[in-house]
Amino acid sequence: MGLWTGWLLAVSYAEPLVLETEHAIAVHIPTAGLNQIGQALQNVFPSTIPVEAGSSMLDCSSSTQIEYSMSDIELIFSVNDVEFVSSENALDLLVSGHIGSSQSTATITGDCSVLYGLDETCDVQLNTTPFTLSMGMTVELTEEGLEVHADEPNFDVAPVTNPLDNCMLAGGVDTILGQDPYVFSNLIQNALEPELTVIPESIERNLDGVLESLIIDETVDLLGKDVSVRLEPSTLQVDESGLMLGLGASIEAETLSSCTDPSTWQPPVDVSWPEFTGSMFETGMRYDAGVFVGRHFVDQVLFTIWASEALCVNVAEVANLDFTGEFASGFLGEELGVLIGRDPLQIELALQQ
Repeated sequence: MGLWTGWLLAVSYAEPLVLETEHAIAVHIPTAGLNQIGQALQNVFPSTIPVEAGSSMLDCSSSTQIEYSMSDIELIFSVNDVEFVSSENALDLLVSGHIGSSQSTATITGDCSVLYGLDETCDVQLNTTPFTLSMGMTVELTEEGLEVHADEPNFDVAPVTNPLDNCMLAGGVDTILGQDPYVFSNLIQNALEPELTVIPESIERNLDGVLESLIIDETVDLLGKDVSVRLEPSTLQVDESGLMLGLGASIEAETLSSCTDPSTWQPPVDVSWPEFTGSMFETGMRYDAGVFVGRHFVDQVLFTIWASEALCVNVAEVANLDFTGEFASGFLGEELGVLIGRDPLQIELALQQ
């Protein structure tokens, strides 16, 4: 770039400059970063879920059943791992851990297998049992906005061992579990089902309108010139490498065309985003979350600063003096002073490009 000095006699006029790109800023969260988010979510999951007292029937065999009434009980959760698995336009949540319970009591009546005429109260407490929770989501950016669909959660509990104690039925439960090891696991799943069904609706509701909150529309001061900058989501990509959100940009400024000529600038060709793999391009260093600024966007910002004449320097204002004929004759001779005359000259320094 060079410096240009000149006397400007033309009348200045304002002309808006508008530059746009679909590849301004990208935020990429690779699978390692998604797993870090998953680890942070371990503290979000509730450690206990209360189950209110209630009554129900339990089939012990094809011909016998009991009726039980259980007092209040708390299911105790311990989350071991939370993992996100990304694929084409899909994000799956996988949670694994263990479940137990506080101590409670159950009143049991009826016939169960070879035990008839039961009418007793048993102590109830779930032994520590593994569980898994999985849920799939599809995420897509369309012309109408962000479309998110969350599937119903799939909650599985491993076979629960005998939870009864201090009653006659406790000795006969093992026979029931031998026929159906998931008897108590199914009871737990049925008790938690109402709590789990609200999760997809909550996710979809919370993500509704989230893209609108990412729109930035501001007027900023760049070296004394007002420049309007609008950033908004233009790309959302979910695949095996993770999640990438791309922002497009629109930059607008007034150009006076007094010391610069924006028409001489040839903008570079806008290119698509590179492939994001979770490693830095030059060093190969891994990252959990990366923010990337498109070169085309940087060129546009720099050009806008130049075209808005923010880099133009008025010599008289900087030096606090008027370049008149009298002033020039003291340094450059009377002939130049006569040529310039009495009126001050407007001298500006500007970057050509």
